[in-house]
This record gives sequence, C-alpha cells and structure tokens, in this order.
Amino acid sequence: MVTRSTGNLLTLAAGAPTRGRGGAIDVPRPRFRWSTRVLLPLAMLLGAVGVLGYSARESLRPAVEVTVLPVIARPPALIEASPEARSASTPAARVILAQAPGWVEPEPYAVLVQPLIEGVVREVHVLEGERVEAGQVVVTLIDEDARLALERADAEVLTERASVERMKADLPIALARVAELRDEVERKRGLVEIRGISEGEFTRLTLRLKAAEAEADAARAAVAVAEAALKRAEVERRTAQLALERTVIRAPVSGVVLSRTVQPGTRISMAISGGGGGGGAGGGGAGMSAMLSLYDPARLQVRADVPLADFGKIALGTRAEVTTEALPDVVLTGEVRRIVHEADIQRNTVAVKVVLDAPPSVLKPDMLMRVRFVSGGEATSAGAGAPRDGEAVAELRLYVPEAALTERASDRAVVWLARPTRGGRAVAERRDVTLQSAADAGYVRVLDGVKAGDRVIVQSSGPLAPGGIVRVRDDSIAVHAMEGAVDHALH
Repeated sequence: MVTRSTGNLLTLAAGAPTRGRGGAIDVPRPRFRWSTRVLLPLAMLLGAVGVLGYSARESLRPAVEVTVLPVIARPPALIEASPEARSASTPAARVILAQAPGWVEPEPYAVLVQPLIEGVVREVHVLEGERVEAGQVVVTLIDEDARLALERADAEVLTERASVERMKADLPIALARVAELRDEVERKRGLVEIRGISEGEFTRLTLRLKAAEAEADAARAAVAVAEAALKRAEVERRTAQLALERTVIRAPVSGVVLSRTVQPGTRISMAISGGGGGGGAGGGGAGMSAMLSLYDPARLQVRADVPLADFGKIALGTRAEVTTEALPDVVLTGEVRRIVHEADIQRNTVAVKVVLDAPPSVLKPDMLMRVRFVSGGEATSAGAGAPRDGEAVAELRLYVPEAALTERASDRAVVWLARPTRGGRAVAERRDVTLQSAADAGYVRVLDGVKAGDRVIVQSSGPLAPGGIVRVRDDSIAVHAMEGAVDHALH
C-alpha cells in the first residue's frame, strides 16, 4: 500500500493524467502564458500598424499650397546687347544651347498615293528613287471589268432614253383624246335641257372625259418617271466612267518616290485591314495602305529628340547646325519651325522639327543626324558634333523671380524649389544661391544653386520645411503671362 501511494504522488507531480471517479481521465489545465497569448499578438499588431503608417506618411502629411515660376536661362548676347549692338554687323557670341540626335524627314510630310477603287494591280510604272511629275501615271489596275460596267451603263442610258421618247409620244395622244371629249361635252350640254339627248348619255360622256383626263395625268407622270430614270442611268454611266478612269493612278504632286508597297498582281481592297502593304513576294492585299509615297528632296527637315533637361532652352526660330556621317566635312543650317506638343515618356524627350535651309541631294529620309541648337554667331564649317578648337562656348545665364528670394543678405539668398517625386507629388527643397545683379523685370540673375527649368516657389499658404509636401496651384495662365513679360523685357 505504501508503494502504490508513493507511485500515485509521483505521477501527479509529473503532470500525468489521472483517473477520477467512474474511471474518467482528468487532464490538467495548461498554465496561462502572457508572453505568447497577449504580448506576441499585440506586438505583431502594433508592428503592422507601424508599417502601414510609415508607408502612408506622405499621404497623411498636410500639403502646403504654393505658386511656382520657372528658372529662366538666357544667352548673354540676347540680354546684354543693346538694339544698336544687335543690329551691327559684328556677329554675337555663338552659344551652343543643346545637342540632340535626329533623323531626316520630308517637310512637312510625305505625300501618299492612294487608290480610290478596288482592283488588282496590272503594272507599276515607277520604282523607289525615281522622279515623277504631277499627273504622271504611276500605277495601272486591271480595267476589263470597269470597261464592261461602262458598256452596261451605256446600254442602260440608251434604254431609258428610248423609254422617255415613247412616253413623250404617248402624252399628245392622251391630251388629244381629252380635248375631243371636252369639246363633245360642251356641245351636248345644251341638248340635255331641250331633251336632245338623255341625261344618262350625257353623264356617261362626262365620265369618259374624266377618265381621259386621268389618263393624260398618268402620261405626264410617266414622262417624269422616265426622265428621272434616264438621269439615274446617266449618273450610273458617269460613275462607271469615273471607275474606269480611276484604274489609272496618277501622281498628285511632283517629287521622288520614297516607298512602294505594291507590285503587279497585288489586290487592292478598300476594307480596313490590319496587315501592311502588298509589296512582298506573296503579293498579298494592300488594304488601305498607300501604293506609293512621294517627297520633295528640296524640302527636308530633321526630327530631333531633345532631352527634357535642355528643352527649356529651345524655342521656335532657334537656329540649328546639323551634321551627318554622309557629309563629314559639311555643317548644314536650319531653323526650329515646329515643336511636337507631346513628350516621349519612355525616352524622356520632346521632338523638335528643324527645317533645313538648303538640303543637299545626298540627304535621304531616315538618315541619322546630329543637331546642335545654337544662339548667335555664324554656322561653322567643321563637321564634328563638338565645338571647334579654340572656340569659346558661352554659358547660359540663369534668372530667378525676385519674389522667390528669402533670407536675402548682400549677394546671398535662399530659394525654395518644388521638386517632383515619384509618387506624383512635390516636396519643398531649400537651396542657397549667389546673386549677381539687381532685379530687372522682376528677375534676378544667380550664379549657382539652381538650373534652368527648376520651379521656384514664389508664394505659399504656410511655412515651408525641407522635405515638406507641397501642392502646386494651377496658375499656368499667370505663369505664361509673366514668362512672356520677362522674356520681352530681357530681350
């Protein structure tokens, strides 16, 4: 007995289950652990809340509304020279504003030669690179079906013309019958009163007159219908004649063949198709694509992809120097005539069209070019993309709005920039700048601290702090007006 009691006590001390009354097993309750039941879940929850709060910190911070103006860059020759000096014969200092790659394009665009009917190409009379004149035949289509359609339309015209003649011949007969019956009615009207004829006979005569008049009206309408059918047949004949004429495709303008997309046997379909031209070996359908494209070699332009960092230095009328490997010792000149109003988001560039002054015959569309945008000076004759040896390239001068200057002391001041972030918002950034001159037209020249195109804050709805979120007001109209006034004053 002592031995059994000692074994039971040892079993209970070890936490092993015991049997109670009725033979049921009693399982001991586990101890309550605060570290795993409360502290660990609470720490996980607080950590998740902290991570969410940290990731959304930019959205939770209040934004300060600001008004911004750009930093303006101007060549010194445009700012310092007086009107008398600018009109003198001595050229201004040559300034390279920006450089960009590009390629040759027809100016303003290539002229497409489009088919106006469906069909199959019989013959192509010109090839790529050949010179054509306006009105010259360039492509002919198979025209047998068009000729048969024209003959059928001629036959329809003859048929309808004969129908008109027949209807016009029937109309006088009907009118004569009406006149005869009307005369008879008038002569016998008095006989009814003296009982020379019966009323029934006179009534039948009157009814025959009305029937004759209706037949005359029908004859007139038949003539009108026949004439309308003749006009329709004549229109169909002109349509067939036009379709036959359109089987001969002519050049709309004079120029050189830039590309060709058809060959003999190519089927021309006016339906919109997703495929390209039919110029391949298989001779497939050309769809809505052009048969030929023409351009004038004397009118060429260069499309240059200017980086956004340099785009603010270029405007309409900016002069350009263009070079190519095909003419290594020649520098071509041109002028910015068009600026594409859409940037390339992938390459971070803006397309600028430079019209060449006198393009040589060696230039061809899609040739790669190198463009230097310059201000002042004269075009060089060196062929490389870099400035000539010994040539001094003037720096652009930077100007900031005087309203953007804070903490100004002598030739030092502080400006705040609205710097864009990846999330589409902007943050305030403090910059120290060195001033060079007094205010002119509301702008002050600075030597460092900013670059062209930076947006400086000129007004804010609250205090600014480095890294603070700012929201730029949509004051584009006022900004453009101030830029125009400043540009006029500095020039």
